[in-house]
Amino acid sequence: MLIMVIVAVVGAVAWWKKKGRYDGPGMARRMFRDALNWLRVTAAREDREFVEQRQCLLRRIGESVAGFAETRAPGALWLAIEINPEDHGLLGVNLATDEEDLALVLPEILRRRGRSPQVKARIRECRPEPSAIRGNPRIALTTGPARTKLFEDDTPTAVPAPGGARLVVIGRAGETVRIPAAGGVIGRDVEKCDVVVESPTVSRRHARIRPRAGGDCFLVEDLASANGMSINSRPTEAGILRDGDILGLGQKLRLRLEVVADE
Repeated sequence: MLIMVIVAVVGAVAWWKKKGRYDGPGMARRMFRDALNWLRVTAAREDREFVEQRQCLLRRIGESVAGFAETRAPGALWLAIEINPEDHGLLGVNLATDEEDLALVLPEILRRRGRSPQVKARIRECRPEPSAIRGNPRIALTTGPARTKLFEDDTPTAVPAPGGARLVVIGRAGETVRIPAAGGVIGRDVEKCDVVVESPTVSRRHARIRPRAGGDCFLVEDLASANGMSINSRPTEAGILRDGDILGLGQKLRLRLEVVADE
């Protein structure tokens, strides 16, 4: 944005010089100062609008949580959230931060509805859904807490999954990619990757996936990719992927792990 301001001022100076009405460096400084003031006001307005829109979404989620709490025993409620793609920058970028901010607005909503303020809301996933109305997220309870543990201390053992495993590309009907028995590198490079996927925000060598002892889960490690990795919408550099978990690569690609039974 600052570069655009500089380019605009330089262009304006050139225009005034051409018209013969440029009165020296003082005029350029005034123009630059006015442009910076406009930039600050615009940025502050956009920040305020962002905060207000985000708070509105969080309050809507809080109202749904309060409704769920009326029929559930006190404790943590795990949420699956669908939002309009245009709201994705407001929610779903970092679920840990979303949970912290939701925890700030939730107690007041619970007290207003006569529920225990001790109810905790955890977000299992938050994903874009075109059919969701903008500003009105869909909220559902999941069957239990997120199974994914993002970090574990024990070393993975390369044991093939029973019957193999595959990654189902979400949003592309029928498209799946097979995971080799010993795992391998996931990315766009056909020559250097064992699991090849196509998406503009996926790196040539994006992540490495390896089976763990027992064969029912995998360790996934980000390979310093340009656009990062997530597991169940939670950004991470390394994590455990189990049957049904969602692996996010880059900004757009989402893959669901399916452990295939013996055939």
